[in-house]
Amino acid sequence: MIQNVSNSNCVKVRTNVRLQEHFYALGRRIMRWRQTAGMGGETGVSIGVTSMGAKSGPSSVAFNLAAAIADLGQKNVLFVEPLYHSMCLSRKVRRPSFGFSELLRSEQVSADCIRKTTLENLYLLPCGALPGKSALTLPVDALDSLLPEMAGDFDYIIFDLPTATESTLCFPIVERLDGVVFVEQPRLDQQTFAQAVKRMRALDCAVIGLVLNNT
Repeated sequence: MIQNVSNSNCVKVRTNVRLQEHFYALGRRIMRWRQTAGMGGETGVSIGVTSMGAKSGPSSVAFNLAAAIADLGQKNVLFVEPLYHSMCLSRKVRRPSFGFSELLRSEQVSADCIRKTTLENLYLLPCGALPGKSALTLPVDALDSLLPEMAGDFDYIIFDLPTATESTLCFPIVERLDGVVFVEQPRLDQQTFAQAVKRMRALDCAVIGLVLNNT
């Protein structure tokens, strides 16, 4: 499928050079977690990045983590944006921007939705053209068949998830992922965080770690 992704849809992206070493360190941690969890190289792993509230910077962490893993491991990494209100990279995709929503609804095939980026080994699946208010109507159960397909083409699939609340797609997606990383501000409500971790584990998704992001 990667071979069928068109070069004409290449998206120009940049990483955070100032914090590059921090993202490399996080990328190495993710790669070690994969090994210790017994997830070999036969198929790709899926990881979500989320937060419990706004302005914690999970989108920046998710993208730079994806770029770091793509560079460190020389592996194919897919960055997925199921965000319908703060589309950080999706804004760069020329319209019509087929993406996550069209793929879930079987309106397009993967090769027509996934874009190459200007970073080697890094690919983008933008959110698509669905209005934000309609996101919760998406058939997320389609990921049950789509994720194994993606895992055959990509070593890592990084999801830039919405906030971890009942009013977003976060939990329906998380229960289909291998692991999740939280990004929070330093003044963290530990009780609320403990409840969120408990919820993730109840969905059989490993909580890999917590990034305190001083945005």
